[in-house]
Amino acid sequence: SSLHIYFDSTSDQNLDIESTYTMCEGIVAMFEKISLRHGVK
Repeated sequence: SSLHIYFDSTSDQNLDIESTYTMCEGIVAMFEKISLRHGVK
């Protein structure tokens, strides 16, 4: 499966690129843990 996260044009006004990347890493890690916990492979 794939996960696509889209941001609008104001995302760079609210966060710098490193913070945006770190946030995305956290979201992906969270979904990975949820899927492993609930038996989705």
